[in-house]
Amino acid sequence: MAADRDRAHLADGVDVSVVIATRDRRTLLARTLRSFTCLMRAPDFEVPDFDVIVADHGSTDGTGELIAEYARLLPLRRVRRMQCFFFFR
Repeated sequence: MAADRDRAHLADGVDVSVVIATRDRRTLLARTLRSFTCLMRAPDFEVPDFDVIVADHGSTDGTGELIAEYARLLPLRRVRRMQCFFFFR
């Protein structure tokens, strides 16, 4: 399966890493990940070695499940942070 090959390739290094920061933006993230999936299937486009890293800052809207679905199609990793702390001066 192509996704398994791509996951194995993550350990070898990639040409491009795409980092997406999100929190409770499941719908927008779905559109973004769908675009990457379509790009990989485009017949006239040479896709570079890449991975997608989603930095999820405590989403509660099903973002984690969406990421798990797309991890089967894309070289995708999720970095999860449950709490965000903001410091103001």
